[in-house]
Amino acid sequence: DVTGLQPATTYYYRFTAGSVISETGRTRTLPVGNVQQVKLGVFSCAAYPIGQFHVYNHASNRGDLDAAVMLGDYIYESGLSDAEQLAARAFGRAADPQGELHTLLDYRRRYQLYHNDADLRGLRRNMTIISVWDDHELINDIWRDGAGSHDPATEGSFAERRAAAVQAYHEWMPTRTGTDPLKIYRSF
Repeated sequence: DVTGLQPATTYYYRFTAGSVISETGRTRTLPVGNVQQVKLGVFSCAAYPIGQFHVYNHASNRGDLDAAVMLGDYIYESGLSDAEQLAARAFGRAADPQGELHTLLDYRRRYQLYHNDADLRGLRRNMTIISVWDDHELINDIWRDGAGSHDPATEGSFAERRAAAVQAYHEWMPTRTGTDPLKIYRSF
């Protein structure tokens, strides 16, 4: 976390890794005190193979939004139906990996695929992101001790799969982790 930032202020930043320098990003701190207005772009249910990420580009180019709130289903961990596979091929947006996600590598590859999209990269480069997960970042229809679409007999340990999904989420999303990586809520 960067400290000493002023409220309601736009900042520009870059990252370096060895000799590689990232594109310049823009972020804006939230206002404090007696706040009269905060404008948020709100997003959910981002199915990469179906496309429609142009809304990210539109939001990032508005210039009047204080932050983007990702309300979940930022990725989909599931495989595609036959109709979704046809649409994905037509749009040139095949899923990677092709089927349902189970391992840390699977989840990492899906996030990497999503983040190759130019419109999503633009949003992440130009806006502060506040994110929480729903079920598809982890396992469809998840609850504390299982998930509707997880069969331990054929898909392995629920706890290991959930841990892999949670780790990948925290690796790819702007979150803060404490002692419990399953606790993702916070106040602003």
